[in-house]
Amino acid sequence: MDYHNKNIMYNGKFLSVIKRDGWEYVQRNTNTGDVVSITAITKDNEIILVEQYRIPVDCYVIENPAGLLGDINKNETPIECAKKELLEETGYISNNWEYVFTTPKSPGLISECSIHFIARDCEKIEDGGGVDNEKILVHKVQLDNIRNYFKELKDNNILVSSGIYAGLYFL
Repeated sequence: MDYHNKNIMYNGKFLSVIKRDGWEYVQRNTNTGDVVSITAITKDNEIILVEQYRIPVDCYVIENPAGLLGDINKNETPIECAKKELLEETGYISNNWEYVFTTPKSPGLISECSIHFIARDCEKIEDGGGVDNEKILVHKVQLDNIRNYFKELKDNNILVSSGIYAGLYFL
């Protein structure tokens, strides 16, 4: 990315606000600034989702397992990060991985891209739930019941991350 005329307006622990060529946007202060996201499917045809309270939207959000690329190990590859995050957040592993796409998250606001994988035949080997202060709840939903599940979430004012829909499309 060309950073000519880049002015850092604010530099925090995790984020910076940048002004470049008259445009203001947010940039993560990690080694890559990108994230990995995983559509994880069990051998029983269940999608594995995570639920977290997200302060910026002031509610619980159902999401794909995901994490910051290079936040601890600056040399980790996207697939290494995806495997680590799937295990940390959900307690599941997979030996059947497929890279699907890379896409900007919200290109008018943040410089971050999401690198998306599908993990099939996932098996639970530990509890999951995240690390440090993460309070992640793990959900498994039969794929043939996903529409009813989304309706139930909507009725309970729980948001669903758009990355889930994108991952389901590629299944």
